[in-house]
Amino acid sequence: MSYQTLHSCACRHPEKTAVIYHDIAISYAALVNSIDTAITEFERQQLPEHCTVAVVVNNLLDCWILVFALQALGFTTVSARSLAVIDALELGGVTTLVTTDAERDTLNLEKPLTGSEGVFSIPTPSMHMDASAVVQPLRQNAKFGHHIVYTSGTTGNYKKILWGGPLQLQRNAERAQLYPLGGSETVYHGTDFGLWTAAGFRTPLVVWHLGGCVIFDQRPQWPVFFLQSPVTHTTLIPDKLHQLLDYVRGSAAAERAGDFELMATGGFVSRALAQEILHRLTRKLINAYGSTEMNVRVMETAVDNLDELHWMIPSPARTVEVVDDAGNQTPVGAEGQLRVRCDELDCSFYLDDDYNTHRVFRDGYFYPGDMAVRRADGRIRVLGRSADVINIRGIKHAVAPFEEAIQQRLGVDGVCLFSGIGAVGEEFVVIALEAAQWPEKSALDGVGREFSQFEQVRFAWFQRFPRTQSGTSKTDRIALRKLVFPGEDSATE
Repeated sequence: MSYQTLHSCACRHPEKTAVIYHDIAISYAALVNSIDTAITEFERQQLPEHCTVAVVVNNLLDCWILVFALQALGFTTVSARSLAVIDALELGGVTTLVTTDAERDTLNLEKPLTGSEGVFSIPTPSMHMDASAVVQPLRQNAKFGHHIVYTSGTTGNYKKILWGGPLQLQRNAERAQLYPLGGSETVYHGTDFGLWTAAGFRTPLVVWHLGGCVIFDQRPQWPVFFLQSPVTHTTLIPDKLHQLLDYVRGSAAAERAGDFELMATGGFVSRALAQEILHRLTRKLINAYGSTEMNVRVMETAVDNLDELHWMIPSPARTVEVVDDAGNQTPVGAEGQLRVRCDELDCSFYLDDDYNTHRVFRDGYFYPGDMAVRRADGRIRVLGRSADVINIRGIKHAVAPFEEAIQQRLGVDGVCLFSGIGAVGEEFVVIALEAAQWPEKSALDGVGREFSQFEQVRFAWFQRFPRTQSGTSKTDRIALRKLVFPGEDSATE
C-alpha cells in the first residue's frame, strides 16, 4: 500500500469509510486529502533530502497520515511515541524528526539527536477531516518510500527491519490472497498497535488494499467501545485479551459479543483463556504464530477443539521444519529448533546488526529461536525459546509444557520457569508467578512436590511480569530472570 494505491482506492469508493478513530468515521476521500495536505506542508518546509525521518506521534491516525505523506516524498520513515525509543534504535541515518503542532510541546523533542537537522511539525492532520467526497488529483511525482519496523522480541535489544516501498505492494497482495479478511466488508479493529510493529503496520495496509475499514482506539476504556463496534476481524495479544475479558466479566456484556474473527498472537494463550474467549467473546478464535521477519503468519490453528489449541498447521506458503543442531529434521515427537524457509518477500537481514543477521538467517532459512516438536499429521507445537530451558540432571527440557501445566493448576495469569545452580552446587528451580495475589500455600506445595528432582523449589510472585517495549509487550524473560536471580529478591521465598 502506498499513497498512489490508497488514492486509487479513494477514487473507486470515495465515501466509503477507511478509518474509524475514537468513533469518528473518516472516508477514503478525507484520508487521502489529509495525506495530500500533509505532503504540501512538508514540501513547503523543505525537509532535508535523502534522510530517514522519525515520526514521533502518539495519535495513531495522525501518525499514519504523516508516514503516508513522507513516503510519497521518497523518505524512509520510522515511527515511535518517544524520542527515547528513537535514541535506543541507534539509527545513524535519522537526521530529521517530524511531529504535529499539537504534540510537539508534549513530547520533549527539543533535545536533538546526534547529527539532527531539526524538528519539523505540521498542523494536526485530523483537523482536515471532512465529509467531502471530492478526491484531490493524484500527484504525478509521488514516490515509494521505505519504512522501518522493529521488535525487541524477548531479548530486550531492538532488531530493525527495512521494508522497501515497491516491495510492500507485493507483500500486501500475498497476504490478501493467503489470509482473506472478507474483502471490502472487512472492519478490522487494530486497537493501538503502533506502526513500528508488524501487526500495526502490515495488517491495516492489507485491509485498505482490500477496500475495508480499520478501527484504531487508544482510549483507556477501549473494551467498552470494542464491543459496541462493527468489528469483523481483530488481532489481540494476551495483554489485550485479558483487558477485554476483565471488562466483559464485570459488565452487562457478559454474554457473547458476536462472531468476529479473533486472532490471538504475540504470546502464550492458555487453555483457560481460550475457553473463556470462546464462551464470552466469539466462536471464531485463531491461535497464530508469526514473526516480524516473515511476510506471512508461519503457523495457525482455528480453535474448535481445545486439545488442539497449541498444535498449529504450517502456512501453505512457507516450509516450516523442526531440526536438530546439524540441520537435520527431527523424528516425530522429538524436540528441535524451529526454522522457516525464507521467501523473497520475507526479511533476510537486520539493519546495522550483522551478528544477529548471520545467527538468525542461515542457508536460506529463518531461525526464530524457538524450540518445537512435530506431530505425525504435520502439526507443530512451539515449546518456548531455545534459550528458555531448564536443566534437570543434565538433560535440557523446554519450559513451555511445564509452564502451561503450572498455569492451569494454579489459575494464575502467567508462569516463567528458571533453573539454576546454587552456591554449593545444588540444583534448584524458581517458578515465577504473575497473579493478582499469592496462590494458596497448599497449591504451591503441590506444585513444588512435582519438581522433587530438584533439591530446592522457590516461588517468586509478581503482580505483573516486566514486558518488552515492543508493541506486542511480551514477557521480558531476561529482565525477569534478573529479578528472581540471585536470592536477594524480596519477592522470592
